[in-house]
Order: sequence, then C-alpha cells, then structure tokens
Amino acid sequence: MKRIALVSVLMVPLMTVAAEPRQDPSAIKAKGEQLLTYREAQAMSTDTFLNSHLDLKYLLLGRKAYLAGDFKKAMQELDRSAYYGEKLAQAMIAEMYWNGEGVAVNRARAYAMSDVAAERMTEPFLVSLRERYWDAMTAQERSDAVEMSEEILARYSDKATFPRVEQMLRNSQDTHRVKGYGRLLTKMIAINADGSAEEDIWPDAFFAKKFWDPKEYVTFKDKYVGAAIRHGTVKVKFGGKQEDEVQGKSK
Repeated sequence: MKRIALVSVLMVPLMTVAAEPRQDPSAIKAKGEQLLTYREAQAMSTDTFLNSHLDLKYLLLGRKAYLAGDFKKAMQELDRSAYYGEKLAQAMIAEMYWNGEGVAVNRARAYAMSDVAAERMTEPFLVSLRERYWDAMTAQERSDAVEMSEEILARYSDKATFPRVEQMLRNSQDTHRVKGYGRLLTKMIAINADGSAEEDIWPDAFFAKKFWDPKEYVTFKDKYVGAAIRHGTVKVKFGGKQEDEVQGKSK
C-alpha cells in the first residue's frame, strides 16, 4: 500500500477533483457505488463551481498556502472552510495547533478541533486522530480541552454550520437562475479552477442534486473522502514524533 503524509490524507481526496486530476476521480467508489461521473468531476473543477461551494474553495486556498509554507494564511483560509462545516479543514486546523504551524502550540485546542471534525463518526481516520490526541495529552490539557469545547462546537459543529451550508447553496442557486444557467439545454460556460481557460460544462452534471441539496452534499463529501482515504496507509505525526500507523483498507 502507498504511504500518504497526513496533510495529503486530509486534503487530497477532494483536491483530485477540484485541482489535481492526476487520477480519474470518477473511478473512486464506495461499496460499489460510483460517487462521481466524469462530467460531474469536470464541473467540480471550475471556478464557477468553487465560488458556489465556499467550503471547497477555501479548503483549496488553505492547502495551497500550507504547501507554500505560509501557515498563517493557511490557517485563515482553512478556518473559512471549517466555518462551512468542512471536516477536512477542521482536522487540518487541529493538526496545525498540535504542531504549532502558524500558531502557538495549543494541544487542548487541537483536541477540541479534532473532536468536532470527528463528530459525524463516518470516517474512522478522523476518530482515530482524535483519540490519539487524547492519549498523548496531560490531565491539564484534557481539562482545558473540555472547557473550550462549548466555544468550538458553537462555531464549527454540524448544528452551527449546516444552516450556513443551506444558505450558501441557496444563494448560489439563485444566482445561477438569474444568469439563466438552469434553463440551458446543451452546455454552459464555466471557468477552470486556474482561470486559464473556459470549458463547456453539462448543466445536468453541474446541477446534480448531490451538489445542491444540503443533506445530499454533506453525505456525498463524507462518502467520497472516506473512499479516497481508504486507498492508502496513513502515518500520523505528533509534534514531529512518528506514531504507529493507521491502516486504511481498500474495498
């Protein structure tokens, strides 16, 4: 099995759709279910799509800044993504607090962020990350984490973020309706994520229900990320020290 760095595991699965099509993202399946068609993957790669799905847009910007070593900007962008309930962004923020990347080391806050990132219990990797933090913390750090949990949940939990996702998708759909995109019978024009070219995008793919119905959108992302992560083996580092491996199983 291929070994994947933590930052890659947290941020690559949806990036293969939105920015790095090194493999065909439509080939990733969950329990035999094809999660994306090629046309849907193509639609997701455009700025038009990302500007309508700010959770993914800011995740991309955060990843770009992180890989460039600009941790302060990465934290800002990831927080914007996490504000819309993106669990990968929340987990990456936790890791940055744990390692002191762009911020002072704060292991209690790292745990609190990892806890909310794992709240859906749909991805064992995120649950494992949270438990590893807890096991490595001191009694005082655990107490501090519990104390700040209310603040973290108020901003980043599904209960807090889902209404934002609903509003985001509703506003974007209204904008597209005004532009008349939804009435096109053949293809629509959208911009590539890098802004370098225009593509003809099929409206039935761009407006697939899983991208615009809030509940289906959240479920789709959970399925896609989980399926992508399970293709590899994850190594988790705490403060630069290598811990045991978390095994992912391909299905």
